[in-house]
Amino acid sequence: MKQITLIKKTILCCVIFLSMGLYGQQNITLNWQLVTPKYSTHDAFVAGINVMDYGADPMGNIDQTALFQRLLDALGSRTNNNGRQDDGTPNGGVLYIPEGRYLIKGTLFIPKGVTLRGDWEKPVKGQPIKGTILMAANPNAKGKDCTLLPNGQPGTAYEQLSLIIMQPSSAVRDINIWYPDQDANNIVAYPPAILFGQQGYWGNDYCLASNITLVNAYDGIIFSRRNGGGAPNCYGIYGTPLRRGIEIDNIAEVGRIDNVDFSPEYWAGSGLSGSPSLNGPYKNFIYENATAVVMRRNDWSFIGKVKAEGYNIGYRLDLSYNADSNGNKTAPNGHNYGMEFTNCKYGVYVAAVSGYGMMFYDYKFTNCDYGFYFAPNAGGVVQIQGCSFNTKIASLYTPLDNNTKIIMNQNVINDGVVDIRGGLTTITNCDFNNDPDQIRLGANARAIITGNRFKNAISIIDASLYCPIIDHTPIEMTKLPDFPYKNQYEFAQKPTRNAFYLATSGGVSVNADDNSAALQAILDQASIDGGGVVFLPPGHYNFRQPITIPSGVELKGSVDVPTLPTGPGSVMEIYAGKNDEDGTPFITMDQGSGIRGLVMNYPEQVVQLLTEQELNNLDVYHYPYTIRGNKDVYIVNIALRATYNGVDLFTNKCDNHFVDYLAGHVFKTGIRVGGNSEGG
Repeated sequence: MKQITLIKKTILCCVIFLSMGLYGQQNITLNWQLVTPKYSTHDAFVAGINVMDYGADPMGNIDQTALFQRLLDALGSRTNNNGRQDDGTPNGGVLYIPEGRYLIKGTLFIPKGVTLRGDWEKPVKGQPIKGTILMAANPNAKGKDCTLLPNGQPGTAYEQLSLIIMQPSSAVRDINIWYPDQDANNIVAYPPAILFGQQGYWGNDYCLASNITLVNAYDGIIFSRRNGGGAPNCYGIYGTPLRRGIEIDNIAEVGRIDNVDFSPEYWAGSGLSGSPSLNGPYKNFIYENATAVVMRRNDWSFIGKVKAEGYNIGYRLDLSYNADSNGNKTAPNGHNYGMEFTNCKYGVYVAAVSGYGMMFYDYKFTNCDYGFYFAPNAGGVVQIQGCSFNTKIASLYTPLDNNTKIIMNQNVINDGVVDIRGGLTTITNCDFNNDPDQIRLGANARAIITGNRFKNAISIIDASLYCPIIDHTPIEMTKLPDFPYKNQYEFAQKPTRNAFYLATSGGVSVNADDNSAALQAILDQASIDGGGVVFLPPGHYNFRQPITIPSGVELKGSVDVPTLPTGPGSVMEIYAGKNDEDGTPFITMDQGSGIRGLVMNYPEQVVQLLTEQELNNLDVYHYPYTIRGNKDVYIVNIALRATYNGVDLFTNKCDNHFVDYLAGHVFKTGIRVGGNSEGG
């Protein structure tokens, strides 16, 4: 019996290696298809390659690194070539990885304009993980800490061992990342699960990580410390990162972090082998060592709807690891909205703030030791408004050598003293429901405390060497407005009919002088059939006449990523409407239509127009609006280059319109919105 079993195993191994060899030699052909994912999505997405068509192993037994990289490279180029493959063909598109477990023992590089996408369902604490799972098992990465080397220097040398490294305008989405060799009883370091920015590649901009579960990553999503870049986007990030969840540093453009939830419970309930019991040693490791989000040098960023439970620090503000041209390390700034920190030691730890300041609104601190904790000489300005505090030690703490200017307005302090030992602080129109002593002023505190309300007997300990102004006379202030936040993924951004139309199969061609009539015929046919997705593969397509997107139809390009025009993708070369500013927009959207993932380019708009008098009297060409909207339309991830007028949501009554990440360059009007539109 043992001999027969051995023969069976030998035959199986031979079959596996034979199939791997055949697939390794197989030519890769882009086969654009509308994917029907295992779990519901807010969008309809088109993939150029399905890994299962090339023999991928969804059982987690065979290393998939080489196969996946070959397929990724077929969709895009990792060379610095302006988003084109070696033969000059524009690149971009989706590599689809269906539900399963895929062993990755190396690093995956995501080329410019390419999206790595799987099946994913939003995780629920304490319940098994569902969808596509990447099993990160690089033996050379285990034990490599990217924060500090033994000599105290930043460990950026290990960044190249990250599980996923991304070039500009690339994306990773709808993926679970699991480290099967991580020991919950003896946590060891690993490089980042996802690294925004490839080493040696300048300008690592517009990377997207969306719908990601970091089951037990040591470091989660990190912006490379070796490369400059900008506009990182992180949406829908969940899990149990063990040391750093998300870290942003060295960026030069506005980034967005939205809908993040980190808790020890995700790993514990994941249903994956080696997952810990809920109250195991890993939980204490997280509480003593882990930070959910770190913000360092940026050019203003928007971050909202972040939750962290059981972490040492929920949100850390600190200096960059990199010095500027003057040798100074710069600090962060930005808007921060709607965060919740529970059972953390520090809710917000302020080690450094830019002089431009940080704004915090609608924060909730529950059972944390500290709400806001300021390190010595953090600098800058911090505004704290509309927040609620239930803390064990202090709702706000500043040391004697604090030099941050702090403004507190319309906050509710239920538990935890406001302990201001130094620095300048104003506290106005707040509700103090905490026990006496509600406020303590230390020797170096300079404070203005006016118009506040106290549930219990007022007791303010004033040990200041200065002369604080304390006045409890009620004052009238405009109430802070409620922010009508809605998750972008709560909006359906796809046609109701699941049908696919490949534009290049209907006469649209990169070689055609004018694709207007051919594309319009396909759009109209989709409408006649009841709606669907009309897909324009990567390439540059000429258009000399306006087109209309009918109701129930989506016009879609290959790089459905929040980005500026950076080279890759489906590019509509617009010649229509030149010098006819009041003419018909290039694209008119009927009610309930959509457009996403496209680049709009005006090739006749060249810089010489502004430098050579004889071309156009030192003026650019005037064009009508690129897109005119309508009721119930969606416009998502549209990149504009040299546009004269962008999007018109005014001429038609555009009720319930949805616009997300319209980016690029406009000479006159970017978006015109109004016309009595409601609900957009």
